[in-house]
Amino acid sequence: IWSMDCCILYLLVRYCSLCGYKALVAYGGMELALAEQSAGTACLLVFLGILFGLGKLHTTLYRNRYLHGCCLFSGRARLLGKGDVWGQGQIDCHVSTICAFAALPVVYTGIPIAIQVLLIDSFGSVAAANWVVRTLAVGWTYRLWDRWCFDGCLFMRWFSPLEGKQSLTSTVGSAIFSPTAVLHIFTGFTLLAGYMHCRSVEDSVFGV
Repeated sequence: IWSMDCCILYLLVRYCSLCGYKALVAYGGMELALAEQSAGTACLLVFLGILFGLGKLHTTLYRNRYLHGCCLFSGRARLLGKGDVWGQGQIDCHVSTICAFAALPVVYTGIPIAIQVLLIDSFGSVAAANWVVRTLAVGWTYRLWDRWCFDGCLFMRWFSPLEGKQSLTSTVGSAIFSPTAVLHIFTGFTLLAGYMHCRSVEDSVFGV
């Protein structure tokens, strides 16, 4: 979880550093080379702070055996009244909570898009941007479809019935169609396309 969170946040930090570069050049009158170096250094320092902070958090959670059993902050645990949201105890899961969770992809893609349109005025590779949105939509929709619309994942149950002997086929099939696995696989595709798109935006900004 630590590495996944860092990979996701670094992409946003990198877009923000591009915004800082444009501000230094446009409003600070800084030379291009110095502005690029300053923005890159700021990006590195901010990410190192995030890396250290998240590492400390997850190390503490590991020592407290927070995720050694079931996922205590999941929607299922909260709906059952047995949740523990990051050490704050049970916090009821309302419709507003579900809507906020479902809207997270909008937030994740909205920040880079807003930076590109309003501040950078450069959009990079359209193909890479399309793959970001497509892979994010597929992974997130499959996950939410299982969680809120058909709890239990019909596809997993085809391979792994509640009763009966387990086999290699049932194990592999369940792993392939697991909503959590699908979400993380497509998140990997999203991040890969996202980094490619970010690089294309940087090439456009720096005139490469």
